[in-house]
Amino acid sequence: MITIYNKDNCVWCVRAKTLLQMHNIEFNIAPLDDLAIEFIQTQTGHAVKSAPQILNFTKDKKAVYIGGFVELKEQIEKGELV
Repeated sequence: MITIYNKDNCVWCVRAKTLLQMHNIEFNIAPLDDLAIEFIQTQTGHAVKSAPQILNFTKDKKAVYIGGFVELKEQIEKGELV
């Protein structure tokens, strides 16, 4: 399941949500707060510098880092998330 960690008034967050909806991909939304930033960095090893931060959680609840809107779009275009 995809989770979008987002901030209020974030244009790229809205675009990510819209893109997933257009492709009928289910997703969750969570705030990109200090706790989420620490979680993302600890679980994936990626530094959090912007919003959105998008992760794909596997069935065994492993967090797979996607990135931001651009990386999400690339994975969808390659058919990796559809």
